Amino acid sequence: MKPPFLTRNEGTSSHGILSIKKEALSLPNIMTYTRIAAIPFIIWFMQHGTRRSGFIAALIYILAGFTDLLDGIVARMTGSITVLGKFLDPLADKLTNLSVLIYMVYQHAIPPWLVVLLVIREFGITGLRTLAASEGIVIAASKGGKSKTAFQFIGVTFLLAGHPYYLVGTDIVLDFPKMGLFILYISIIFSLFSALEYTALFVESIEVERIREERKTGSIPVLPTDSREDEDSSGGRHSP
Repeated sequence: MKPPFLTRNEGTSSHGILSIKKEALSLPNIMTYTRIAAIPFIIWFMQHGTRRSGFIAALIYILAGFTDLLDGIVARMTGSITVLGKFLDPLADKLTNLSVLIYMVYQHAIPPWLVVLLVIREFGITGLRTLAASEGIVIAASKGGKSKTAFQFIGVTFLLAGHPYYLVGTDIVLDFPKMGLFILYISIIFSLFSALEYTALFVESIEVERIREERKTGSIPVLPTDSREDEDSSGGRHSP
């Protein structure tokens, strides 16, 4: 079986290699590589555990999130949306978030069950999307999924900061670790809700596709228009 990003080219192998090289070196994909490359730096600063290193780790994570937003904009503006990019972009997101969250479990910053739920959810949704894609169906991101991503990003950023901070100009203390964990709990709720959304969309899409195929092959006959509807359309009167 060919990798998903090779299926587009059915010509000679040299043309296929050139196409892959061109996709790999596109600006949006290069920005995606930087997100993956940032992972060891985030982990390296996390393991120091100081206020300064936590701040730097959070800053790198924010910049990585910014490139995630920017690469999609650049790809659409330049018309450089590629199959390889569609594969790498969600992979980079999952690698970044799961790497950081797993290391947070090691640091006892978050409970293990939280990461287990997130991992099960991510692999489950990825599996559903893969099955749907094999049937030619694209499942778009749901509102619940987008909310989960936003809350998870904010929660992880606060947890990376790792220390309480005073609100500027006041004596109010913002406990970033506790705030981050609370926000991450909210993201779990959206994670489970969006998983149900994706499952419902998958079942509905497969059913619609099945009915469409059966009608195309004649397995399900298309019912003729009811004669009463014809009467209604003519005002209920017949020509003499």
